[in-house]
Amino acid sequence: MRRTGPAAAAGRRPAARAGGVNTARRFTAQPFRRERGARYTGAMSGTLRPGDLAKEVFGEELHYGALMAYCFRRFGPPNVGSDDHKDLCRWRISTPMEGVFLDIKIGGSSHTNLMFGYIVEERIELALGRENRAGRRRWRRNVARWAKRRFRDDATVLAAIEEWDAPLPKGETPEQEMARYDRDRDKQEANRRIMEPVWKARREAFGDEIRWCGPLKDRVDAALRAAIADLKRPVYVRDVPINATGTMDHMKGHRRSVQPFHAAGYCVPTAIWEDKDAFSDLLGIAQAHGEGAVGVRAVVAKLGVAKDLDAAHAVRDKLDDNWRHAGRRWWRGAWVETRDDRPAVIVRVARNAPKDVGTGEAVINGVTVVVERA
Repeated sequence: MRRTGPAAAAGRRPAARAGGVNTARRFTAQPFRRERGARYTGAMSGTLRPGDLAKEVFGEELHYGALMAYCFRRFGPPNVGSDDHKDLCRWRISTPMEGVFLDIKIGGSSHTNLMFGYIVEERIELALGRENRAGRRRWRRNVARWAKRRFRDDATVLAAIEEWDAPLPKGETPEQEMARYDRDRDKQEANRRIMEPVWKARREAFGDEIRWCGPLKDRVDAALRAAIADLKRPVYVRDVPINATGTMDHMKGHRRSVQPFHAAGYCVPTAIWEDKDAFSDLLGIAQAHGEGAVGVRAVVAKLGVAKDLDAAHAVRDKLDDNWRHAGRRWWRGAWVETRDDRPAVIVRVARNAPKDVGTGEAVINGVTVVVERA
């Protein structure tokens, strides 16, 4: 079919849009970064159902081991906490929509719908709630009108419909609605049993209905779906491409691959977890001084070792450059750690290094350099 219009004249395909989220533009998911002052709320399933969206992308099963390996390689160590009994770890990543994030939960199950949740800014959740309640009221009115015609000769069902379609108290919050339902639980359950023929007839006439929807929910769903689909994008481990489903065909030449996490290969020493509360306090203090590296550098500066650390890193980089270019195959790299409460550059060489490679300590540009065998 011949296309017409501005997009065709320019030789381009019209951009695909879904609920206000442009899914045709290139989107690359990034690890979650908290906006200062923002308040968030979310769940694994509720107002939104990312697990159902994920089944559309990956199917019913997605192996948790492959998903965990992919997330670790692409996004780094888990960036949010998780349940130490039910979960292995959890990542939170961005979507194309501001204020909407996808949670990836790794547990012991490979059921796709159990692996994905959502978190959104509170303003979005409140707007979704308003849209939900308005859409639900419209749906209830439509069902009630249809049921009164369909069951006009059954007085019992008609009475139950009238009770079910009674106007909700004006300004009632979701919490107040749940509390009211709990108070009238027996009455609600009796009405539900009476109305079972209504729901059966409704399903036969209209199938499985979407009870409510709206433009905002469509936009959020499209954003979550785009983030889930982005997990198909490959990341390389040496020359092997992997994605959320596992190893990919390395002969295809994946052009849309992403770079591994920028700190891949760095370790998280277990010693820092000997006092979990103290380490948690340290992270909290750093976050209070700024997001990410800004907060960490602020804490380091307050400790009075920032200048020493800068000097130590400069020496390490100098050693790296000089020794790497010298072609010393036994060179294992250097890193900075604290010795006697002062930063020091630690150089570890292979055990089979030449015997003329000495070990010991020296001071270079005011920085202690320790050379030791691995």
